[in-house]
Amino acid sequence: MNKLVLFLCVFIAFCTFASCNDDESDYSYQIANVKAEAREGAIMLRWDLPKDSDFLFVKIEYFNIRQQKEVVCNKSIYADSLLVDGLLARDGEYHFKLTAVNEAGVTSHIGSEVSCTPLPVKPIVTRKETLLENVEIVRFSTNAQEPTEGPLENLFDGDNGTFFHTPWSTDPVPYPQWVQIDLSEAVNGAKFMTINRNNGGGGRPDHVEILGSNDQQNWDKLYEFYGSTDIPNTASGKYQSPMIDGGKTSYKYFRYNVLSSNGGDYWNMAEMQWSFYKVVETVYDPENEKD
Repeated sequence: MNKLVLFLCVFIAFCTFASCNDDESDYSYQIANVKAEAREGAIMLRWDLPKDSDFLFVKIEYFNIRQQKEVVCNKSIYADSLLVDGLLARDGEYHFKLTAVNEAGVTSHIGSEVSCTPLPVKPIVTRKETLLENVEIVRFSTNAQEPTEGPLENLFDGDNGTFFHTPWSTDPVPYPQWVQIDLSEAVNGAKFMTINRNNGGGGRPDHVEILGSNDQQNWDKLYEFYGSTDIPNTASGKYQSPMIDGGKTSYKYFRYNVLSSNGGDYWNMAEMQWSFYKVVETVYDPENEKD
């Protein structure tokens, strides 16, 4: 009798276990419409929200090439995307497997797979700008001086009540009409500030180039600006330039090269002040970095 009872218990347990295993093997819900979108240093995974009533979460599996390890990430029933970041394009293609897991903790035997290569990470550029207090203007000159007023010295005298003027009483000097500064040493960075004269509305520059040279024969255009959007068209109006960056080239000569003004054949200005810099640019490119 005892043997019969024992046999029945074992038989029932076996049937129950087999039934559970059958239920597990029968779970076959598949995550639908899985897509991978390449982004800079990342991959965005997307899928349709599951409609299975027994569904609990999505199991996402992939091998992280950067970290050299298997990764498993679970996303809830309410999630339809995952951003995988911290990647590099140089690592190559990533392969993802998405599998449904039900409320009983059973993993579907049907997974969805997708592959994608992230977009390259852009280089990171940092700049250090150091003011060079010992660099001086040793000479200034112009190709267009009005003989009756506004000598060039007025442009650098620190007095907003004086002004420099190009020719108006004689035959006009064809544009470009420039002011040149010669430095005590070459620099690869400069800023300038100009102040309009405090009276008279005509003759304000409205198209200007900043040129750089080391031999006064060959000139590189470093910066260009226009009209009232860049140059104030008001009495005593001030303009502060951005950094005029020569990159890897340093220049000993600079020209404020006027191509036109609102005064027709001439231009004038109260003050021009310059400051000079050493600009060092550092580029970090993770896509070409040695591991």
